[in-house]
Amino acid sequence: MTEPVIHLVYNKLAHARTHARTHARTHARTHARTHARTHARTHARTHARTHARTHARTHARTHARTHARTHARTHARTHARTHARTHARTHARTHARTHARTHARTTHTHKHTHTHTYTLSLSLSLSLSLACSL
Repeated sequence: MTEPVIHLVYNKLAHARTHARTHARTHARTHARTHARTHARTHARTHARTHARTHARTHARTHARTHARTHARTHARTHARTHARTHARTHARTHARTHARTHARTTHTHKHTHTHTYTLSLSLSLSLSLACSL
């Protein structure tokens, strides 16, 4: 009578142990999966943040370089225009001065020649009239 009762109790204990082991394994697997998912999400977020930062830095550098190049080109163009205007003004002034000097010299020579010719013609006229009167 005692043997079947002991057997039943032993079976129950064995079943309980098996159930506990199965439950522990299932729980461990579930926990591992949950942990893996959480870890994957965390890793994905961290990676996304790192990627976003890297992208932002790269974009900022590229933008800075592009801005610097554009600024340099604009500055160069402005400088070239200013230089061209200054050069044109200086050239115009120099040309005007040279032209004025040349014109003044030519006019002066021309006037002087006229005066000289007039003086010569007067002296010749006087000489001729004197010669004729003699």
